[in-house]
Amino acid sequence: EIKNYTINKFREAGLINYQEEMLMIISHSMNLSKIDILTESNIKISKDKYSEIKEKINRRILGEPTAQILGFRNFLDEKYFVDKNVLIPRFETEEIIDLFKMNESINDKDDVNCLDIGTGSGVIAINIKKKFPKINVSAIDISEKALVVAKKNAIAKKVNINFFHTSIENCDLSNINYIISNPPYIKTSKLKNLSKDLTYEPIIALDGGKDGTKIINLIFNWESKINNNNASLIILEIDPEIKDKVLSLAKSYYPNNKIKIHKDLNYSDRFISITE
Repeated sequence: EIKNYTINKFREAGLINYQEEMLMIISHSMNLSKIDILTESNIKISKDKYSEIKEKINRRILGEPTAQILGFRNFLDEKYFVDKNVLIPRFETEEIIDLFKMNESINDKDDVNCLDIGTGSGVIAINIKKKFPKINVSAIDISEKALVVAKKNAIAKKVNINFFHTSIENCDLSNINYIISNPPYIKTSKLKNLSKDLTYEPIIALDGGKDGTKIINLIFNWESKINNNNASLIILEIDPEIKDKVLSLAKSYYPNNKIKIHKDLNYSDRFISITE
């Protein structure tokens, strides 16, 4: 029976959330709800469909993330396209949207500009635009292939985002009021010890340089020199391990601003905000 077969294979492979992953793969392949799969004792399945599911099971056992296998990831209860060219959105990253929405300085006006740096799949920019439809939202990424995915998601969600293929150091946008980013922040030395599923994701979306702050420093430098310290709000996702280094950098660039570290739902120091 396909449910037990999948669970046993995932258990043997050491997958922690084996039941949830079983439900995701079978429900997607069979076009059934998770409830149907849980309650149906004898799921009828064709040979072709059985082979398709087994192929997905084998890919997962080898380490490929379920989101890449299925081609989508849920983010804030909605499906977004993902592939091997973008970082798979994490549940912790959903909280950066909440931090943005709760900030008192946010104005939903058509003369306000927001920039998402390293947009990847576009989920951050898209959700900001959905919540604040009047704000001009732009998003940049150094990967053209990532931008293909981001644009596909923006079209699917029917929002207008200005996408640009550029690095932050070469970005010539100006008059940006709000900056938001989930930048690469893993130390280069730690990349060789990544979990197997992370090795399937783009290294440029993970590698934060020697101390994890390479891109974060570039963001601060660009904002102060090119954007002329115009941003009244900056929110970045960070690695808790580099919190002190990021704080030190932020204070050196913004000595007169309010700087705060925010914890995620797991009580880890996950975000930094800088406000006027």
